[in-house]
Amino acid sequence: MSIINDYKEILAEIAREWDKADKDIKFAEQVCQKITISSIFELRYAGRRIIDALNMIAADADLKDVTLLLQEAKFDCHRARHDAIDAATSKIALDIDNMGRKLGYNAILKAYPGFAAFRYLLSGIRKKIAASRGNRQNREAIYASIEEDGFKGLVDEFDKIQEAEKIMKSLAKRERVIFLGGIAGIVIGAIGIAVTIFIAIVD
Repeated sequence: MSIINDYKEILAEIAREWDKADKDIKFAEQVCQKITISSIFELRYAGRRIIDALNMIAADADLKDVTLLLQEAKFDCHRARHDAIDAATSKIALDIDNMGRKLGYNAILKAYPGFAAFRYLLSGIRKKIAASRGNRQNREAIYASIEEDGFKGLVDEFDKIQEAEKIMKSLAKRERVIFLGGIAGIVIGAIGIAVTIFIAIVD
């Protein structure tokens, strides 16, 4: 037991990071509606390193070697969280772009007035993710700030947008019908004018 106490602090850190990763993975699965494989693999790697470290502890291995394995396990948990956030925000960005193109922003804003604020939040998170690619030293701090600044809120709002999507589709369909009706009216009116002019010329 006293040997385990030597690693108590880092094991507690791993436990906290594992729980954070598990939470973010669930958010990602909620958005993507499928398992985020890369995140699961990272947690698998973390688990494997923890087992290897425990085996080394049981064999009275060198303290530095065990600590290195446990640190790598913690970083695997970080990467699992990063992959989950990447997957969720990428899916949200794709769905939002498709929604705007297919339904039109007029219908979207009528059904979900907070859409512009949502896009602003999403854009801010995506910019931070892009910045992390060129800033490996601070990557974990950047992703931690993403979680603090509204990753959960982003997922919650995306759920609301999805709930409002049926209304958006109905509004978009109505707008198309009105638009086509207006075009048809213009065409019919033009034909009527042309016929009137033709009759007047013939007479």
